[in-house]
Amino acid sequence: MGVEWFRRRYPFPPDLAIPPCWFLHSIAVEELTALMVAYDAAYDQPEPGSDLAAWHVMWCHPTLARLGDLARWDECSHTTVDGCAYVTATVVEDVEGLVGVVYDDVLGRDPAPD
Repeated sequence: MGVEWFRRRYPFPPDLAIPPCWFLHSIAVEELTALMVAYDAAYDQPEPGSDLAAWHVMWCHPTLARLGDLARWDECSHTTVDGCAYVTATVVEDVEGLVGVVYDDVLGRDPAPD
C-alpha cells in the first residue's frame, strides 16, 4: 500500500485527507509507515478473519483523525508540494549548539520593516 494509492482509494473529507506534501511532514511519514505495516499484516493472513475490519476501525480511522493535528496540515496550501509552508522543528541536544542554531536562524530572517 502506497500513500498515493491510499489517497485515491480512500477519498476522505478535507479534514481527514492527506495532502500532496505529506512526505515533507516527518511525523506523517512515520505514522503512515506504521499504518502501511499494519495494513500489510492485516491483508497478509493465510485465512480470512477480522483483521481487515480491525485495521480500519483500530488503525486507519484513528490515525487519520489525529494526523492532521500532529502533522499540522493547517500550515500548508494543500494544493502543491511547493505550497507547503511547514518547517520541521530543529532539535538541539546540546545547549552550546543552540547558540549557533539561534544565530543562523536570526541571520536567515528578512530585515524588520522600518
